[in-house]
Amino acid sequence: MRPSGIKLNGPLIKQRRAELKLTQTDLAAIVFTSERHIQRIESGDSAGRAIANRLAEALKVDIEQLTTTQRNDLWLVSTDESNGTITKSLKTFWPALEAAIDELYESDGGPLSLAVADQPLCKTIELKRAGKRLKQWTLRPIMFHEAGIQWVKLHGIDQLFWESDLETLSMTYVADVTINGKPLTAPDTRLGYQVVIAETAGSRELETVQTHDFFDETDFGEFLSTWQEAAKQSDHPTFAYPWGDWRTNAIVITRQYQYREQVLSVQRVALDHLGQVTSAPWPRSHQQQMVEAVNGDKSPPSTCSARA
Repeated sequence: MRPSGIKLNGPLIKQRRAELKLTQTDLAAIVFTSERHIQRIESGDSAGRAIANRLAEALKVDIEQLTTTQRNDLWLVSTDESNGTITKSLKTFWPALEAAIDELYESDGGPLSLAVADQPLCKTIELKRAGKRLKQWTLRPIMFHEAGIQWVKLHGIDQLFWESDLETLSMTYVADVTINGKPLTAPDTRLGYQVVIAETAGSRELETVQTHDFFDETDFGEFLSTWQEAAKQSDHPTFAYPWGDWRTNAIVITRQYQYREQVLSVQRVALDHLGQVTSAPWPRSHQQQMVEAVNGDKSPPSTCSARA
């Protein structure tokens, strides 16, 4: 029977890899595994003992530290409507946050944003729309003391897990996230746009024909203007719209032809100091500005499809 493997500390592996300026591809080569396996390990999957030992050696950490994954953090979570409940590792808070976002998104009153105030003894998360607070949660790390509940600071693995939780906020919940007033982006990154151009073939299925990364606003603006001007000159109107639901950070721009369709999928991306391109937060309000700039006063074409 195949062994189940060892549960590893994914956030610590990711942090140490970044400190050593290693990409996932680099680390995979060092420990003789695949890049996809490294991605899964950093996301919480298990690994065999041999891989675990090679990871510890490559990352210069003790194997016991690498296999310590138990979250010991306790939190007191309160809202405007409650005095608070105690939860371990916030496992009941994140589903509650997602449910609140789902409910408010369905009301279709405009883009949502999250504002996080991350202080040592108290964290607050505000869910907003158009600058107005809709709901607020107060999160306090705690421990039980003989005199009662005591506020504490996060340390070690608990701090790593909290930082990992914050990193996933914009990808899992809403694109517009600020922490202590600053947009949620990794340090030493350049924000840009990734453009994927696809066209319909004879079967009407979209096929990708080009991909471009732009990390200069001027270059991206010129590319978009040139593409629109070519469409205008050939009498092929363009139309832009946000793609998908609140978990996405892309817009789609279509150009209709007589017998085919060309589609631009524009996504916000970040280029880190290791040269890796990853998805980046893109506030829906900013997306809407681009949509309006492309569309002007045009109405959607009757054949507009939801493909990318």
